[in-house]
Amino acid sequence: MHGFKAPSKEEAAHDFLWRIHRQTPANGEVVIFNRSHYEDVLVVRVHNLVPKDVWSKRYDLINDFESSL
Repeated sequence: MHGFKAPSKEEAAHDFLWRIHRQTPANGEVVIFNRSHYEDVLVVRVHNLVPKDVWSKRYDLINDFESSL
């Protein structure tokens, strides 16, 4: 299990999926993410924290990331 809190300075210096990639399980492993990259779409959208053009592109990035797994 890996929990994600507010991004550290190092994490914030990279794209929003960088810290997720670092915790991706190896073949045959399972990892449970708590407060993961999905919140980077949901929370910012619901609370209007970033413009639509930012959070809407994240859907495609998340789909691409999941396809690569």
